[in-house]
Amino acid sequence: MPFLQARELRFLLKKKIALGKTFGYSNDHERDALTAALLTYRSYKNIFARIEKKAPENADLELIKLHVIRGDSIEAAIEKVRAASEAREKPRSRAVPGKPEERTATDESLLKMREVVQRQGEQIQNLQEYVEELKQALVAKDRKISKLESRLKGFKKEAYSEVRKSKELQIRDSTIESLKKKNSAIKTGP
Repeated sequence: MPFLQARELRFLLKKKIALGKTFGYSNDHERDALTAALLTYRSYKNIFARIEKKAPENADLELIKLHVIRGDSIEAAIEKVRAASEAREKPRSRAVPGKPEERTATDESLLKMREVVQRQGEQIQNLQEYVEELKQALVAKDRKISKLESRLKGFKKEAYSEVRKSKELQIRDSTIESLKKKNSAIKTGP
């Protein structure tokens, strides 16, 4: 099983690299983000095409797509956008009867700006969460490094102690050997 997972991971990595090559990237993070965006687009591509076919001519396609991505059906998203558009137009038609086109264009651009701000806010939130995860991972790795350094220090002490004992034993063995030689020389003596 682990072999299959490794093979699958290599395949996915090759797929990521191939997808990102056409657009270019400068690091692994950019490659992964680009690949995620492309795969997401591919998964929604057919849905977006159906939205463009079903949506009325003057409907805000981007807003409909946003609702669909958030989980609404295409029909429900079209209805929500239509209802929101009608709600915006009714008060406006009473306030300024002479310039509805200007108001509509301004409101559409305002709506698009709000969407951009909302998306950027979500991106910022995601990045902040990612930074927190990285900080936690860094703290965990620092703890692990500290524990490993402590273990290494213990191993070094143990090894030094063993080497010292071994040297002392060699000195004692050589002393005993020389004393045995002297003792045997005295016994056999003159």
